Amino acid sequence: MLATTLAAATAALHAQTPDDGDAFDLIAGYSVRHESNLFRLADGADTQAALGSSSKSDLIGIATLGIKVNKPYSLQRFELDASLVNYRYRDFDYLDFTARNYAAAWRWQLTPALRGNLTSTRTEALNSFSDYTNYGVRNVRTDEQHRLDAVFDVDGAWRLLGGVARTERRNSETFFEESDNRLDTVE
Repeated sequence: MLATTLAAATAALHAQTPDDGDAFDLIAGYSVRHESNLFRLADGADTQAALGSSSKSDLIGIATLGIKVNKPYSLQRFELDASLVNYRYRDFDYLDFTARNYAAAWRWQLTPALRGNLTSTRTEALNSFSDYTNYGVRNVRTDEQHRLDAVFDVDGAWRLLGGVARTERRNSETFFEESDNRLDTVE
């Protein structure tokens, strides 16, 4: 097994979730994960030459602090799920980083016939060493998506739909297998 969770604890600082009618929650959590082959090296690989260490395993502490908001206001609904996720490696501490992630949405409605969504998400994660083989460098991937869409009920079964979106991926280091890119779309 490549990853084993040794201990995990997540505490909601409020008893209800936003889905239960509560508009605001704070989330805190901590877990410890053991990676037996963090760099995804082949069996028999010379770990000393590749990593400068005789071990290819590590123990990772992951602390999370987040907030969730889900608030209706008249015909509108506002949603936010934001978190800071702090990764700390015991042996390979140059891989330490803090991810700033969020998902935000405004579910808007002007009339019962005209409605839509304005959404934005961001996630940060360490690129997998199964693809990225520069073992001495931390390479964090950031994915962002932004979208605006609308629906207008014209009459009966007829609807007008439209939307625009932007998806963007960036790497903190040059990564030829998966370079930075941006995609703009219109519907």
